[in-house]
Amino acid sequence: MTEHQIEYVIAYGTLLGAVRHQGFIPWDDDLDVLMTRENYEKLLSVETQLPSYFCLQRKENDPAYPLDFPKLRDNRVHTLEGNDNDLGISNGGFIDIFILDGFNAQENILRNHIDEIRQVRELHDYRQTLPKYSFKRRLLKIKLSSLINKKNKTEKILQEQFISITDKTKIVVCKLFLSEGTWRFEDIFPVKRVYNFGGLILPGPNNFDNVLKGCGYGNYMEYPPADKRHTHLIEFSVLDSMD
Repeated sequence: MTEHQIEYVIAYGTLLGAVRHQGFIPWDDDLDVLMTRENYEKLLSVETQLPSYFCLQRKENDPAYPLDFPKLRDNRVHTLEGNDNDLGISNGGFIDIFILDGFNAQENILRNHIDEIRQVRELHDYRQTLPKYSFKRRLLKIKLSSLINKKNKTEKILQEQFISITDKTKIVVCKLFLSEGTWRFEDIFPVKRVYNFGGLILPGPNNFDNVLKGCGYGNYMEYPPADKRHTHLIEFSVLDSMD
């Protein structure tokens, strides 16, 4: 991406890996980056100039692709995540790309919506622990439906408030994951190229502590319990020389 002056920062598990392990988290085997929408559009514009083994996978060019964020695939490598083998999609090695937008309304509106998202998630998770045909589970389904409708109405309003990022932007967000993807502009920018990742020095956010806490990692220097250490890949193999 350097050749085309496309800027990005490492994020989520990759940022945590750089901070805590100076490389991959031992049980986390994917790569995550954030880039502004303008940089993503620049990446789209040079897609045909990328080496032939690269593929910028998204719903527009791979209808069976099930995710709402793009992946940059390297087809010299074969990977398999979960049930991807049943989807008939490209399975090259990948980088997950999460797109950043600015937010133009009062911060409390966004924070209230994030609370709505968390309420829905927590209620859904709690309901799943109840006996399948219990009265309480049926009752919570009604409450959950009401919360989801409220959340969806707020989302429609918020869609009009996302803007391009400038140095005057106060809040930056990853729209797909508002509850783990909302930060202040100065948490991300200016980008710092100081993060050691397996011997590579990669660009990352200006304030990794705020970014990681905003991702929901909490006390991120502590290892999670063994039952929370989930891998993404169930297959990995190199198909062609990567020299």
